[in-house]
Amino acid sequence: MSCATHHEFTVGYLFCGSGPGSMGHDMATVEVAGRTASWRNLGGVDFDAKCCEDFTYLTGAPSLCADIATLTPEELRAFWGSDAPDMTKWSPPCKGASKLLPAEMAASAKYQDMNQLMFHAAKLVLAAYPERDNRPRLIVVENVPSFRTRCRDVLGKTIRLLRAAGYEVNVTTHDLGQEGGLAQSRERFTLSARDSRRCPVQVALPPYQGLRGVGEVLAPLPWPDDPRAGRMHRLPRVSWLNAVRLALIPPGGDWRDLPKRGHVVETLQQRGLWPTGMDTAAFRAMVEEQLGNPVEASQKRREVHRRHPVQAWAAPSPTVSGPGGAGLCAVEDPRPLEALGYGKDGRFTNQYRVGDWADPAHCVTGVTSMTAGAPSAADPRPLEALAMRKDARPGAAGVLHWTRPSATVIATSWVSGGSSPVSVADPRALELLGLGQTADGAGSYAGRPGLFGVGDWRAPSPTVTGKATVSGGNAQASVADERVERLGLGCHGRNGFYGVIGWDTTAGTITGSMQLDNGSCSVADPRLPHPRVAIDIRLALQLLAEGWEPLKGTLAPAILSPLSGCWHRPLTTLELAVLQGLPHVHRGAPLVLAGNSDSVWREHIGNAIPVGGALAWGRVLLESLLRSELGEGWALRGDYWFDAPVPNEGYAA
Repeated sequence: MSCATHHEFTVGYLFCGSGPGSMGHDMATVEVAGRTASWRNLGGVDFDAKCCEDFTYLTGAPSLCADIATLTPEELRAFWGSDAPDMTKWSPPCKGASKLLPAEMAASAKYQDMNQLMFHAAKLVLAAYPERDNRPRLIVVENVPSFRTRCRDVLGKTIRLLRAAGYEVNVTTHDLGQEGGLAQSRERFTLSARDSRRCPVQVALPPYQGLRGVGEVLAPLPWPDDPRAGRMHRLPRVSWLNAVRLALIPPGGDWRDLPKRGHVVETLQQRGLWPTGMDTAAFRAMVEEQLGNPVEASQKRREVHRRHPVQAWAAPSPTVSGPGGAGLCAVEDPRPLEALGYGKDGRFTNQYRVGDWADPAHCVTGVTSMTAGAPSAADPRPLEALAMRKDARPGAAGVLHWTRPSATVIATSWVSGGSSPVSVADPRALELLGLGQTADGAGSYAGRPGLFGVGDWRAPSPTVTGKATVSGGNAQASVADERVERLGLGCHGRNGFYGVIGWDTTAGTITGSMQLDNGSCSVADPRLPHPRVAIDIRLALQLLAEGWEPLKGTLAPAILSPLSGCWHRPLTTLELAVLQGLPHVHRGAPLVLAGNSDSVWREHIGNAIPVGGALAWGRVLLESLLRSELGEGWALRGDYWFDAPVPNEGYAA
């Protein structure tokens, strides 16, 4: 028995990845009978150089870039030291065992070789430290739950190897999200191998802390695209079509809440969303005015900047400069508008005729100009494109609730890919709609009764006054229009495609392949999207029908969903990292992982063990070692694992 008041146990990591799991594990401390204990990180091994760079950045420990399949026992011993770590933790590649991969591909040689890495790692550690008294006391392996079924042979021979070396082995599945108090649900498989002679105290299961809402975790972050938050907080650039799709999906829903192809226009008409009756001229003018460099408040932009100047039709031209100059490059030509009022009398009913998309065309003549014949058609396909493909996966285009936990963060976490929601219904866009407060009104607004009154759709209206305006007078000037209803189901696909996570709800598992069309990777964000322009869904639909797209390099408007009143937007890479438990500020600066690729960042984040879950496991593992060090032995307790094979699993040696 040790008499020291503080005990330090060492840990080494194989398949360490970018290190969020190691970061959380190393943070664990425990106290038992006045004695404390903590971890000391000996270093991590991974074949990806960027992951090794991230590991050192997040944990401060050394890393070794090497392939476990070719790493020699001597090289591992030289890296960790001649004394074996008290514990080693692995997280082998899970692609071959993941249910996101079709069974046919999982059976290929590439993924079967990948699955064998767990067994290679076990042989490597035992070969590096062959002496029974100089081996890790604990070996813990984490992977996806389907590893038990897709990799039964590998798991079985690994368990037999460890038991032959004197370890008691147990396997279990559990929810790291519940254990770590995360804002995502993350089911995981864990193998625990314990040297019962040098660590007789069993490993307890971490207590459940419950799940949190994504809004609780994301609210402290700056706005997406805020430069103060760093490069990882850039909002994924989705097409205007996908942005409108997200607005039409309720929080907690996915692509199945979109109308089916062939019925989009009909559904929008039934819901009162089409025709929009919107004129986009004012919006386009506002967007145009926002282009270019800022000028002083007292100056006009065109008086300062001559880039892309448009000269009045009746005004003289400025000096014509050479190539690259800032002279005249466009003119305000009124003739197209004048041509609309053509001088011929309307003798022919087919002139400027627009044919219905579903009706047969009129006779095609030899001269089919707009003024003779009917060469135009009301094409519904810009709106029909809102419907998803029939082979979409569950979670594609998913939108998360703002106050609920997110789905599991996966490696391919994109709005248009993956199988987990990576968008959120952001409610902050409406926060500034609250009326102003008065100093002596205890938070009330100094307005008249009826101000901002909203009438019931089915009830009669009160007296209509001469000053019945929305923000003035004392009579109702608004009505609760019931026509804004949720759209019907979309085409066939998997659960979660285009999923939108509610701000108050829990997210699903964050995977490395998460993107819009294969998972719930959007969130219904209720916060005000400053400085982004917020627009109504009808204006967004009209812009879509006109073929408008946000200019490259500009902030796309936030579309307020008619279903939640929130901005349904994709989750940024930084937000996915925060859902995995990483801090948005690390070492006094915004969190930025190695490299400059969002897809690589997202893959590494989705492959990681969440910080909070690793912290919870680090505590129970540390307590087992500390109690063993203090002389305690095996005890029958309800929170401990039984070190016995699961019945009918076939893992017995």
